[in-house]
Amino acid sequence: MRRRAAGLGVSSVTVLTLLVGGWVWADAADLAPGPLTARAPAPAPAPPPPEPSLTPPAVPGPAVEQRAAVDPAAPAPVDARALAEVVAPLLADPALGPSPALSVRDLATGAEIAQSRSAEPVEPASATKLVTAAAALRVLGADHRLLTEVGWQTGDSRAGSRPAMVLVGGGDLLLAAGEGDPEATVGRVGLLDLARSAVAAATAGQDPLLVPGVVDAVDVVVDDSLLGEGPAPGRAPADTFFASPPSSLAVDGGDLGGGRGRDAVPATTAGAAFATALGTALQEALGDGAPGVGGVAVSTEPVTRTAVVAQASSAPVADVLAHLLLTSDNTVADSVAALVAAELGAPTAFPAAAATVVGVVEQDLGVDLGPTVLVDGSGLTDGSSSTAGALTALLGAAAAAPVGDDLALLPQLLPVAGLEGTLSERFTDEDRSDAGRGVVRAKTGTLTGTTALAGVTTTASGRGVAFALLSDQVPAGGTAAGRAAADRVAAAVTACC
Repeated sequence: MRRRAAGLGVSSVTVLTLLVGGWVWADAADLAPGPLTARAPAPAPAPPPPEPSLTPPAVPGPAVEQRAAVDPAAPAPVDARALAEVVAPLLADPALGPSPALSVRDLATGAEIAQSRSAEPVEPASATKLVTAAAALRVLGADHRLLTEVGWQTGDSRAGSRPAMVLVGGGDLLLAAGEGDPEATVGRVGLLDLARSAVAAATAGQDPLLVPGVVDAVDVVVDDSLLGEGPAPGRAPADTFFASPPSSLAVDGGDLGGGRGRDAVPATTAGAAFATALGTALQEALGDGAPGVGGVAVSTEPVTRTAVVAQASSAPVADVLAHLLLTSDNTVADSVAALVAAELGAPTAFPAAAATVVGVVEQDLGVDLGPTVLVDGSGLTDGSSSTAGALTALLGAAAAAPVGDDLALLPQLLPVAGLEGTLSERFTDEDRSDAGRGVVRAKTGTLTGTTALAGVTTTASGRGVAFALLSDQVPAGGTAAGRAAADRVAAAVTACC
């Protein structure tokens, strides 16, 4: 059974941006709710594997050198040979399996300065979310907001002859069931706030839509037509614990809380929560004469409405991306991939949406992802593959993006090792990786048998580098050991040369 990561904390883009000024990079990992694997009995000690071949690439040619600014005060380039000597023994750690893939790329020149199998396809797990986030920054934009709307549907246009409030999903999966928090990312839009605004608008004016005593009850209809195309094909039944099916709206990302996994019917749950909120809002506004709340229905086809009575916007997309990268939220990542596809008029169901995301990164951003094939936006579904070199190329492109280009935000949205998100408890002295604590920023991936770590850091000489380590042959029962070994590689890159 494959296990996926759940998240811990969320930090604002403002805080992340302040951290970037000092090149304080850090890494994040996926912590699955509950044990990831059952530990097998300790096997008999095996002879140590041979060190993998890891050699610095050739000196960059003139075309690459021209990309680096001429600055005598700039940090010296990384000693590629010394880096290879430091990292090779760590890659031979049996905890990473027999053939981990590594790429380290100089952010000043764009040149790959160390590699091992960096062009070979490996399952990326949740490192997939880097590709999804990059595409969203380009297509949706960092400041874009997702609109949730409430419309009014008259009774004479409905079979039941009762009017309805129509809750229209716009891709915001982080709704609050009650009141919203205008400073938050998760729960910025509250369904109770929407219901109060809707009731106020429907009962206002000389010719109100909702007249107490004339209307006995109001139904609720959820318009889930934007992204609601059913579950992703090929996703294992056990994976439903880690992600809700595609939906145009959800409460708290479909997280049921208490280790119960993800909601299998997020649009229905959101509709029920809005119905409860609407009942409260009607009572508050109209008292004992308030109409009741009738049935709740969900439609995957667009629902007609005669008026818009309330609407509210999510946090900016950059904040939503920070949340999904910090917490490794599979549901939100899949939704973002579908939103990118919808914005471009492409199919929003998997794996078509994932293919659109890859196309955006390659064609619009000009990043060669090589043999990368994604089957969803989160890395949860079996069948995705990418390379360590592709991930560092993407991070390198983000680091080289000009001021004002939303892609430049990508490294800033990653959590800081030992301080934030799903890696808040990693990069420790106990694991001999504390050199990366507070310096590395990265996205991690954790599946049974797979560990990934891809991000940016600053070396001891002050040189910025991107790195990616992918291993899809982690020994059975060795998830924790594999992640610790990956942390040691990133810490060694940070401490070296």
